[in-house]
Order: sequence, then structure tokens, then C-alpha cells
Amino acid sequence: MNEKYILEYLDYINYVKKYSNETIKSYTDNLNKFNLYIKNKDILNIDNSTIETFITSNSDLSHKTIAHYITVLNSFYKYLLDSNYITTNPVETIKHPKINQHLPVFLNDEEIKNLLNVNLNTPYDYRNKAMLELLFSTGIRISELINLRIQDVDLINDVIKVLGKGSKERIIPIDNIAKEHLVNYMNNYRYTLLKKNTNIDYLFINNLGNTISRVGFFKII
Repeated sequence: MNEKYILEYLDYINYVKKYSNETIKSYTDNLNKFNLYIKNKDILNIDNSTIETFITSNSDLSHKTIAHYITVLNSFYKYLLDSNYITTNPVETIKHPKINQHLPVFLNDEEIKNLLNVNLNTPYDYRNKAMLELLFSTGIRISELINLRIQDVDLINDVIKVLGKGSKERIIPIDNIAKEHLVNYMNNYRYTLLKKNTNIDYLFINNLGNTISRVGFFKII
């Protein structure tokens, strides 16, 4: 029975809130782990002490990960409250752990040059080169880069359409170098990476012919 409410909530953040695929995956993972923890208990009748015990039972988690669990559960129970499945949100009184803020790390010109210096031998090399040139040309987030679709690329007007946080659409110009490598990848190498998944419309493809993930992206740099 608990799965019914979880699936309903996941549909809500997918079709109504329009969260990114990566966000939905992380929310799904967190909620499934919570459901597994409470076992046969009714998810509509959980008190805050049960939730706190669930969170503290994962003593090896970082403060950032714990904060994410609290955010996910709070959003889930707020949805249940708004949908009149429950009368109180058991998570709203639980405080987020304090997270240490780190200053962003910037690359210097030499480091950027080295990162962009990709040896072009395989189709994956040409994909990686196109990704990195596009990333540094536009300044978009990695999550935005890996979620780009073919239809988001306008090579006539030299722009890409990006759907960022809060489903806000941005039109961003691309420079000639990024365009050159992007066109080369799209025309000569992307189809090779698709394998049999020709219905995939994501721009950048992994070695299985599917959408490349954040983890997959960080493996190339």
C-alpha cells in the first residue's frame, strides 16, 4: 500500500513539478530506502521519532546526505498533507544538520587548456570534446549539459535551449569552436554511440547507448 503513495508522489514531481531525471532518481532511491526501513508500517501513520531514528541509523552518512533525506521526506509528507492523506507533516519539526560551506574552486587558464586537450581517436573522444567545449563555452551546469536533447540545439542561430532550476528556460549562445566540435560529434559519431537505441533523443550518449549520467561525465575529466 505504501508504494501507491510513493508512486503517486513521484508522478507529481515528474509531471507537475517537472523535476530533472537525476532529481527524480535520487528522490526515488531515498523514499524506497525509507519504505524498506519502516517495513510493514503504514507510511501515513509515521511519527517524527521514527523518521529521526531512520536518519540517525545511517551514522556513516554525511551531513549533506542527511539533509537531502530530510528534504525528500519533508517534500513527500507535505504532498501527502496537501492531498489530505494526512493531517500533520511529521518531518516539519526535524532540523537540518549544519552543512559546512566550501568556497568554489576555479580552474586557471592552463588547467582549462589541459582539460580541453582531448586526444581524438574514438567516438567517445569526440563526444567528450564536444561536451567540454560546450560546457566552457556556455557556462551551463553539468546537470543541464547531460540533459540536453537534440531539439535543444539550434545550429542555425548558434544557441542552445536549457531547462534549469525551477523549469526556467534559458537561451544561451555557443561560440564557433564549441559549435564546430558539436556539429562534428552530431554528424559523425553520435549515431555510432546510439547502438540500437535510435529513439533516444538526448544529445550526449554513454557507452551503453543511453543517457550519460553525472557520474559518467566526471569519469571523463
